[in-house]
Amino acid sequence: MKQWTEAQKNAIEKMGTSLVIRATAGSGKTRVLIEKVLKIHREHKISLDQIIVVTFTEKAAWELKERLARALSCPLSELHSVPIGTFHSLAARLLREKGALLNLPAGWTILDEAASHIERLQTIQEGLISLLKAKEEKALYLTEFYGFQPLIRMFTKALDQPFRLIHDAKKEPLAHNFSEVLKNIITLYGERKRQLNLLDFNDLEQYAIQLLKIPSVHDHYLDDFKYIFVDEFQDVNPTQITLLHGLHHPEKNHLVIVGDPLQSIYRFRGSDASLFQTMEKTITNNGGSVLYLTTNFRTQADLIQSINHLFSSIFQKDYQPMTAHKGQPSLFPSGLDWILLKEKLSADKRRLYESKTIMDRLTHWHEKGYAWRDMALLFRTRTAIPHYKSALRKAGIPFRSQSETPLLECQEVLDCLQFLKIIAHPQDWIAWLGLYRSPLFNIPIETLWSHKEQYFSEKRVHIHNEPHKKTMDWMNEIEKNRDLCLPSELILSFIDWIENHSYYTSSQQRANLHKWYGMALSLERLRPLTLKNFLLNIEGLKDESHLLGEASLTASEDEAVSLMTIHASKGLEFPIVALPDLKFQRHSGPSPFIWDEEKGWALKTPDPSSSGLKTQWLKSPCYEEILKESERKDLEESKRLLYVGCTRAIDKLILSLDVSTKTKKDSISWNDWFVQAFVEKA
Repeated sequence: MKQWTEAQKNAIEKMGTSLVIRATAGSGKTRVLIEKVLKIHREHKISLDQIIVVTFTEKAAWELKERLARALSCPLSELHSVPIGTFHSLAARLLREKGALLNLPAGWTILDEAASHIERLQTIQEGLISLLKAKEEKALYLTEFYGFQPLIRMFTKALDQPFRLIHDAKKEPLAHNFSEVLKNIITLYGERKRQLNLLDFNDLEQYAIQLLKIPSVHDHYLDDFKYIFVDEFQDVNPTQITLLHGLHHPEKNHLVIVGDPLQSIYRFRGSDASLFQTMEKTITNNGGSVLYLTTNFRTQADLIQSINHLFSSIFQKDYQPMTAHKGQPSLFPSGLDWILLKEKLSADKRRLYESKTIMDRLTHWHEKGYAWRDMALLFRTRTAIPHYKSALRKAGIPFRSQSETPLLECQEVLDCLQFLKIIAHPQDWIAWLGLYRSPLFNIPIETLWSHKEQYFSEKRVHIHNEPHKKTMDWMNEIEKNRDLCLPSELILSFIDWIENHSYYTSSQQRANLHKWYGMALSLERLRPLTLKNFLLNIEGLKDESHLLGEASLTASEDEAVSLMTIHASKGLEFPIVALPDLKFQRHSGPSPFIWDEEKGWALKTPDPSSSGLKTQWLKSPCYEEILKESERKDLEESKRLLYVGCTRAIDKLILSLDVSTKTKKDSISWNDWFVQAFVEKA
């Protein structure tokens, strides 16, 4: 029989009202959510088909269904129709059931992430080129000031946001022109999707909102769904809030939101921590209750005490201290493993010193009995990860890295891309150079240079090494049949070959290649693609490669230290966590445009009084206002990101702190926050 805390029992048993469950890190909220769903189903005789459970990822939805199936002792297949999934899957369900009322054509399909990025990028590029060829004044005006590629990036980002007329459009010709061309591109993208009978993720939510505005549909779903649960509510965006309002009415059904505003770290995806407080107020104003789960079952007591101390000063009155389930804190808490740097060093020397000392601490804890897989290095951004990979190699420590590198920048995908380029153009010597250096051949650059006449010739008679000869024969055979193969089939041949010969051994590399294969399949479903057209599509993505991340992996059982960003660690836990690079402060480069949910877009404008070859830009009052608010929100999210990183640790949190200079009171550095809380006050 499960043991529940009083707070957990109260959350499970409280019925007949909407609820806000504020669940701190490690508080067992998923177990509580599942138990509450089971209680509603078993004791209140409400069908699972009448209970919506919204999760943040499909993986979380799948795991929740598996746990429900075990609890109900039924096959997972019996829960297929139960509405458990993401907002996108919920919206798709509504549209499949009632989408005909919006005149959506039958048989529409969902444009997945990779295909959606490519379709949008192609629409923007082709649309802008078409306008420029037609000498359309607004497009010419914008391109003259911003340049073609920066303008492509601006419109790419704009298509991710609900359209708003730009705040300064009536005053500034530049802003007005941007609005008009953006409208044109949105129209083109809509037409392109209609021609292919496709909906992207934004369409799913927007059409579902339109559908729920139809009174008969709205009433139907209010009667149909008795409970709506939303897990990780701190991660929702304004569009999803609107969708929820279409499914919930306090007099008709109950809404239960579960989450922790202090773990809202996806602002770059549109989530807004303030939406949690807004919905909380709405629920309590309509007679609902707020419950707190503050017992942490993950982290040992000494470390909980230190985390409470730090974040009580960072968040002040907004922080709800956690209670440790694992024992009582000692007189001198030992959960923090300090490394103090007292000598002032350059950034490069400091990082070198820090990486070496962190390797020493990992080795120390390994010798104390912790397995390598019990340890993780969590980073604010992925830029420092290669440096620590190098340090781990030098220390002889095994590691696995989920660095969130863009898929098209992963070495194994680049190698496959070189392979495809060679199949399409056998005399592409730059592609050959890349492939020769890959694990398929692994030929040193010195050898290639000293024998370049042999390696870069049409006949390539130089291949005498038996494994190399086999690889070359395989490639020659594929080249002969290239016109009979789809790009996805060529990629699959590459994957089969490298897996049969163990050229890429890490699970991350294999997962990335299979995601790359899936991306090709997605594009082929849209329209027939030759290999050359596929390569052109991929070439068009080069400047926007950050839009497609590498494959996600579940926690590994490999005997290796994990390296990942804090964002990627969300939902995971490790006995030993190190937070490197605490001195790092993220500085975003100057952007010619900025977005705000309420105000819309604001643009920098050229300074008419500037001289010289380089254009000087002016920030409009609206731009300045949005920028100031954006910087405030970035700082608040920085605090929450640090909180998520710290609360991944079970036993020890390794910190390398620079104490060579006195900190400033208003510092925004993670390093200084720790120093102020634990070193200077001591």
